[in-house]
Formats: sequence, structure tokens, C-alpha cells
Amino acid sequence: MKLPWSPSQIVRPLIIVFLTLCGVALIIAENNIARNSWLEHASTSELETQAAHHPDDELLVRTLCYRLVGEGKAQKATALMQQLVARHPSSSEDWLGLGQCAASANQIVRAYYAYQNAYRLDHHNAEALVRAGQIETRAGLYADGLRDIEKAIAINPRLNFDHTDYITCLTRYQRWNEAWQQLLAAIDQNPMEEELYSDLVKIAPHVGGLAKAEELLRRRIEMTPAYDTPKIHGLLALILLKEAHSSKDLLDSAKEAQKESWTPLRCQAGAEIFLACHDLTHAQKLVEEGLNVNPSDTDLLRILQTIYLMEHRIVAAQNVEKKIALSQNVTPTIIHLQELVMKNPNKPAIALQLARALLQHGNYAAAAEAYLQVLHYDPHNQEALYQLPFCRQKAMEALDTTARKKNLT
Repeated sequence: MKLPWSPSQIVRPLIIVFLTLCGVALIIAENNIARNSWLEHASTSELETQAAHHPDDELLVRTLCYRLVGEGKAQKATALMQQLVARHPSSSEDWLGLGQCAASANQIVRAYYAYQNAYRLDHHNAEALVRAGQIETRAGLYADGLRDIEKAIAINPRLNFDHTDYITCLTRYQRWNEAWQQLLAAIDQNPMEEELYSDLVKIAPHVGGLAKAEELLRRRIEMTPAYDTPKIHGLLALILLKEAHSSKDLLDSAKEAQKESWTPLRCQAGAEIFLACHDLTHAQKLVEEGLNVNPSDTDLLRILQTIYLMEHRIVAAQNVEKKIALSQNVTPTIIHLQELVMKNPNKPAIALQLARALLQHGNYAAAAEAYLQVLHYDPHNQEALYQLPFCRQKAMEALDTTARKKNLT
């Protein structure tokens, strides 16, 4: 039977449609490539001109704002991004952009809520979530920070971000092995970042990593042999002291301490060496020298307190404890309650007392942490449920105020 139509009559139009669509797609792709190239190479003034004519063009405005941030005009960029999210309140990318610009402008509260909005609109936006977690950590809200950073990593295991705050959280909760692995990776990626090396002294003793810590510190010194590397020699001295088994080891540690140019750390390392030798007189002299430079140095104050206790000077030790409390924005009563909570972590009544004391003292971040501990064991505690959001907000505001002050100086 003869068909009323031939296969070619069907196939030919389909081929024409397919080729037409391919051509359109190719044109669009070429246009996008050309546009992206223009955005990359256009001057700031050209971007500003186009953005003024096309304020709804999200990619254009975001590109302009990131350019302005790079030029040190974060305040202006933040204002433009604020206008963009007002036009596109459902855009997760725009909220993320606002957060980045606001953070660069030291507008921490605005940045934090922008990141939260970005994640709320797109639960796959790991970058927004990790940035929120970093801000929480810097505000002293370590439990919140750890939760959000780890959630972001779960969303995107390949997420590229600064792990410093993550290490801080892991250390805070004594997750030593994880903190150690993160620290080693961070140092491997940023071997010149001096602040990372301070964590070696905190973490290495808990994971049997003293030899590795010594190796990394010596490698860091060798990277810039012609230049002074503040704190690195002092940190190495402390590591050598922890490894010491003989008089020669103590001498090696002392030699390294003498190379330290940062006086408080040099004095700390030297004082700890003298303490190990039971020479309280010289240890105290070094502590006092360091405190003349930095009177609120907690490490030096603790050494001084230890010296007084070893000399049975109880009143003097108690006075030092008050200074330590002052330097940490707490009171001796709070320190006592913190010790009780550490000894009795599963007793929410003690944690509640601590939270109240911290709240009364205006230490909102620590109060939030204490209220979280209460809720862990007593999920329906009305006081904790009521005060926790308030403490979180005040902690954020405190960080915001500190950041803005730095911006003015």
C-alpha cells in the first residue's frame, strides 16, 4: 500500500528545525562568550554606565560590585547590591553578592543575614552557608559556626574556603584529630600564613604531632631565612620544650626562644623553660617583662598564677585570677561556673546558672553557647529558648561594632 506521505517529508522538516535550534544555541553561546569577555575587560566606568542603564541586569551589576570591592569601594558596592536584591528578592546569587560586599565593607550583621537569605532561597548554596558559619565563629557562636560549616561541606565536599574558622571550632570542642588534619591541609595550602602555626602548639600535643609540628615550623623558618619571622621561633621553642627529655633539649628550646622578636611570646617560652627547670625567680622576671608589653596576655598571666601557687602565695594567685577573668571578659564567679560545667556537662541546671551569669555580664556569645548546652539536655527549657535568639543577635551586633570601629581607624 502506498503511503500518503514519504519519510523524507517528515524527516526533512525535523532536520531543518534541529539545525535551526543548533544555530540559535550557537549564536546564544557566542553572545554569552562575547558578553562575558566584555564584562571581564570593561573599565569600571563602562560597567557603571551600563549598570545605570540596565539596573535589572543581575550579572552586570554583580560584576560591577565585585570590581568596586576590589578597588576598595565596598560601601558603594554594598549600596548597589542592596538595590539589586530589592529588585530580585528571590535571587540566591544576588543575596550572596550582597553578603560578600557587605562583609568587605565590615557591615557584619548585613552580611550575615544576606548569607542566611541566600541559603534560605537555595539550600544547595554551600558558599553562602559556610560564610554564615565563618561569621558565627568570629562572633563567638562556635556551635552555630561548626554546624553551618559542616553542613556546607556536606552539601559540597569540594567547597573551597578558608578553614581557619573551622579549625577554631574543632579545637573549641576538642575534636583534635579532625582539627589536626584540617590544620595540616591549611598549612600545606598556605605555608606562609603565620597565624596557622599558632594552632600547632594547641593541637599537636593531643594527637602525637610534636615531631610534625617541629618539622613544619622549621620549614617555615627556612622559607624566609633572610627575614625575621615573628612568633615562629617562639612557637618552635614551645614545641621543643614539650618534646624535651634532657638538659640539652631544654637548652635547644632556650636558644630558639632567644631568637623570638615578639617579646610576649619570647618571654612566655623562656618562662616555661625556667619553670621546667624549677627556676621560679627567672621565670617570674620573664613573665613580668612580657606583661609590661602586653598586660592582658592570658598565657603569661597563667604562668604567673602558677608561680604564685608553687610559692604558696594564695592571695597573689587569686589576684592574678581576677586579671585573667578581666582579660577574658568574665568574672571569677563565671570562671568557677565554667569549671563546674566542664566537670558536670550533663547537668543543665549548672549550665543555666552559667548562662545567666554570662548574660548579666554582657558576654552574649558565651551565654548563647551555655544556653545551647542547656537545650541539649533540656530541649523545652523556656528561659533558654527565649534568651538564645537574643544572645545570638547581641553577639552579632558586638562583632559588627568591632568591625566598623576597625573600618574607621
